[in-house]
Amino acid sequence: WIVPLASDKESFYFAGHYFGIVHPFAYRMCFPLKITMWFRRRILCQAAPVFDACASHLNAPWAATLMREACPDAALAVVLRRPEEQNISW
Repeated sequence: WIVPLASDKESFYFAGHYFGIVHPFAYRMCFPLKITMWFRRRILCQAAPVFDACASHLNAPWAATLMREACPDAALAVVLRRPEEQNISW
């Protein structure tokens, strides 16, 4: 399932979309390599934000525990909007 513009920001990792693999150690495969980040910052002079914006993690009961194991210092932000605004953005 590919949603335009969502494939770059949504990993669906903790929801189990990677063939059911949800081990916290493998979460790093959802993000750019360190050399890629270095190249963007140093050579291209572009900011290299790294984040995972996946709503599917909110309805997977096991996701919060796995997230904490993978990234204990990470912050979790949930932003809600009216359903009609969400439908328009898709």
